[in-house]
Amino acid sequence: MVLACLAVACSPAVVPPAPGLAATCRHELPAPCASNAPSFAEEVQPILAKRCFRCHTGDGPAAGEHDFSKSERVIGQRGAIREEIASCAMPPKEPLAEPEANTLLRWAACAPGLR
Repeated sequence: MVLACLAVACSPAVVPPAPGLAATCRHELPAPCASNAPSFAEEVQPILAKRCFRCHTGDGPAAGEHDFSKSERVIGQRGAIREEIASCAMPPKEPLAEPEANTLLRWAACAPGLR
């Protein structure tokens, strides 16, 4: 089965850091679906729970705009997640480690849905 990529995620590039973050924060976008997408349940959700849920669920300050309380909502926001991670805008106080960012970026680019 061939995985389809989101159009915006299919060209490798380095996205510059968000304003105010150290110039060392750059996450390289993955090659167009060069490998299988990470498992949402096993790889993506634990990162989101650790790094994102505090603000993006329940009464969190960003839950109104980007609510991650249901996996279907997270999947629907893959493009926004990709842009925020690649630009180092999220999480705002402590950028993701490269392995975490790479997992989320590969998932956002290549996952057809929940796996």
